[in-house]
Amino acid sequence: MSMFSSGYLQLRVLRAPLRVHWTAPIGVLVFSGFSLNPLDWGAIVLLMIVHELGHASLARRYHLRIVSIDITAVGGACRVVGDPTLTEAAMVAWGGVLAQGGLLVAALLARMLVHVVTGMFDGMFDILITTNAILIVLNLLPIRGLDGETAWRLFTR
Repeated sequence: MSMFSSGYLQLRVLRAPLRVHWTAPIGVLVFSGFSLNPLDWGAIVLLMIVHELGHASLARRYHLRIVSIDITAVGGACRVVGDPTLTEAAMVAWGGVLAQGGLLVAALLARMLVHVVTGMFDGMFDILITTNAILIVLNLLPIRGLDGETAWRLFTR
């Protein structure tokens, strides 16, 4: 298979294809508030990849096969195949926001240790902390297409 397929640049992560769609840079630019700071762009990409790797690691835990991890202009998707139970599917859904939560804690600790008040790291920390926290909450809304649609089933049995 070619490195480029169906508009995706394909790499390998966790023995699964990490596919970055050609629209991803547009989304990164928009979500960064049209920042010109590459650290801001990197923070957004990191946030999306960490979220999807959270899903992938729990999917692997439940012996689901990861078809691909896709990053696009509007977010990402961890595509898996298998037959998870309702509980396993809910746990995989939680994987993304749990990974984001870990990144949030790490960013808060780094922010305290680095203690940068202003400068080129400001936007990066804002994305890894504030934007990350907002996305965690939004993604857990019980709305079709978001992780919350599946994740909350863990508690509604």
